[in-house]
Amino acid sequence: MIHEARQNGMRVGDARGDRAERPRLLFLTHRVPYPPDRGDRIRSYNMLKALAGRFDVSVACVTEEGVSRDQLEEMKRLSVRFAWANMGKVKKAWRAGMGVVRGKAITPSVFYDVELASVVKSWHAGERFDAVVSFCSGMTGYAEDVLVMSDEREKPIYHLDLVDVDSAKWASYAEDVRGWKRWLYGREAKLLQEVERGVGADYVSVVSDRELEVYSALRRNGDGGGKSMIVGNGVDLDYFMPRLDYGAEVKDIVFVGVLDYKPNVEGVVWFANQVMGQLREIDSEVRFKVVGKDACAEVLGVDGVNGTEVVGAVDDVRPYIWGSAVVVAPLALARGVQNKVLEAMSCGRTVVCSPAAAAGVDAMVGRDLFTAKNAGEYVKLISRLLKYPEAREVVGQAARRRMEERYGWRAAMQPLVELLSRNVGAKGAAQGQLSAPEVQQAMKRAA
Repeated sequence: MIHEARQNGMRVGDARGDRAERPRLLFLTHRVPYPPDRGDRIRSYNMLKALAGRFDVSVACVTEEGVSRDQLEEMKRLSVRFAWANMGKVKKAWRAGMGVVRGKAITPSVFYDVELASVVKSWHAGERFDAVVSFCSGMTGYAEDVLVMSDEREKPIYHLDLVDVDSAKWASYAEDVRGWKRWLYGREAKLLQEVERGVGADYVSVVSDRELEVYSALRRNGDGGGKSMIVGNGVDLDYFMPRLDYGAEVKDIVFVGVLDYKPNVEGVVWFANQVMGQLREIDSEVRFKVVGKDACAEVLGVDGVNGTEVVGAVDDVRPYIWGSAVVVAPLALARGVQNKVLEAMSCGRTVVCSPAAAAGVDAMVGRDLFTAKNAGEYVKLISRLLKYPEAREVVGQAARRRMEERYGWRAAMQPLVELLSRNVGAKGAAQGQLSAPEVQQAMKRAA
């Protein structure tokens, strides 16, 4: 079933009042972009906020969780139209299987809902979009529908925000498994590359210099799409404000993240088993607090192991960050920019993370944060930081300064907003509203 947000008996998009006409933009995302409580939602929410300041945004998304009243109200505030399709586990599995049968990449197959696509096409047929932004590769099917039903005169600017190069992640997964999983993950990596090349897109963005290098290599090995660029991540500097370190009595090490995401799960389990035991031999009062939603069985299994406490989902992660001596991100696989690292640094806390987790962050190792390659290095660094709170304070202050210099969300999203505004303005000057015959013709092309 497809749901559309309405206001005062009308679609939100019909209730513009006396607001001046602005360019129309379609924003496609694989989750409701609110609340900003996980990495992809943090980025999509702040991207939507930035775009809503310059465009009339229509949002289309899928969701596995339904839509709460708070989510609906925030989408009404930021968009002129909001439609979503519910997607349960059975439907998700069915679409994945059909994607395999049809020789398609699983990711976009899973997120493509025929009814939602029909709504999106009807939006464009009735009131054409000036621009389309697809957040992640999973939503590209809807963008392609809009492009197919648009002739050259009224084709919207299309921007594909990959964030990370997911095909590289799937290739890495394939290396770590055997049997049918190795075949399936390798297949997804190969087919997803074709989607990520962005054929048909005017612009393709990724989140960091490292991801741009990966994407550029992918483009060299096949036909490419639009111009590539970096649209970085940011952090809410006002929300994640620093607090003073509580000093030597603080013994808590904290991890924050979604607890059913494979790299997070592996990192938490490894840290609890391989690092915490050694730290507890040095100081028996050291605790490892694991904070985040959707804790899976593997994560729950380390609750109580070597001083580990699986806190689980909380309304506000900040008290746990502020109450920590050290925040860790021991991720063996980490693509893009880790929001958990940015948020801890913004809070003025000392971060010890893997080189992979630090690679996407524009900060100086040894001044703004620390990295560790193995259990021994984590133990050595963290034990010293627990012993010397004044050192933590120095690093925490440097971390906050770096976030203020580099990672405000408004500055991070400005290149995207300006790019779309400039290109829509140049392209739209000679384009008018579709006439009734043109609407009918567009719908025929979309059928």
